[in-house]
Amino acid sequence: MPRYLVKAGDHLVALAARMGFDDPKRILEHPDNAGLKGRKNPALLDPGEELTIEAKPKEVSLPTGQTHKIVVQAPKAKLKVALKTFRGAATQATEAQLTLGGGAAEAVSLDGGALEKPLPDPLVDRAVLAVKGADGRPDLRWKLRLGHLGRIESDDGALARLRNLGYLRSVSGDAEPRERRSAIEEFQADNKLTLSGELDDATRAKLEEIHGC
Repeated sequence: MPRYLVKAGDHLVALAARMGFDDPKRILEHPDNAGLKGRKNPALLDPGEELTIEAKPKEVSLPTGQTHKIVVQAPKAKLKVALKTFRGAATQATEAQLTLGGGAAEAVSLDGGALEKPLPDPLVDRAVLAVKGADGRPDLRWKLRLGHLGRIESDDGALARLRNLGYLRSVSGDAEPRERRSAIEEFQADNKLTLSGELDDATRAKLEEIHGC
């Protein structure tokens, strides 16, 4: 059986598109990948996981001497972003500029600070979202890595959610463990959780709830 080792940035929809599948269920429903079906969000994968992916070519019979149009269906992916204040309230921004991959920027509307947009290509792995600053302030810009969010069960996935929520900065060296513990405790304090400084089950559950996935 062909085995695939998950890399950073892989997610189920992108893998299906890369393998030429029209539906990620082709991967999800393989007996060797049964563990994925018990997850809340099977699309999220952790680097280092192994999946069985069997690409079986589809054969069609077409008459000769004619021109044929063959349409290949690709799996669908969607970008969802919510812009909130540090206290969790939706921002008042209603318009933004979105750049997908290496394409041109396009104007997009924000509904209560939220953006939901189908991706033209499920393999797009980066984007830039820019919101015009109010009262002459500079624009706010976020560089987004699409598909890089790990599962909440992994420490990397939980810490990525803390970063997205504004609790954690990327730091290096000896200060990193202290920075992480401080970020976890601050999140726990804001959400009336036990101040353990650890990514315990209650903290992970609240992180997933507030982050939205």
